[in-house]
Amino acid sequence: MRRVGSKRRHDIEQLCRSLKALKLNPGYPHTYYGLALLYKVAGHPEESLQVLEKLLFIRPKAQGIESSQIYKEAEDLYREIKRDMRTKGMVH
Repeated sequence: MRRVGSKRRHDIEQLCRSLKALKLNPGYPHTYYGLALLYKVAGHPEESLQVLEKLLFIRPKAQGIESSQIYKEAEDLYREIKRDMRTKGMVH
C-alpha cells in the first residue's frame, strides 16, 4: 500500500507529464481528457472544467472515429463535474 505522500507525488508527476505532452502536441484530445480526469480525481473540479472547456473548444468539426469517443467522454465528464459542483453548492 502506498503512503499518501507517495500518491501525491505520483499525481504531481502525472500532471507534469500531461502538461509536457500538451506542449508537444496541443491538438491531441486524449491528453486533455487525461489531464481533466486527473484534476477531477485530485479534487480540483474547476481546473478540470477549464481543461475540458478548452478541449471542447478546439474540437474539429470533422473528427476521426478514433477521437469521437474521447469527445463524448469529455462531454460526459464535463456534465458530471458540473452536476457535482451544483450539488455541493460550488459555482462555476
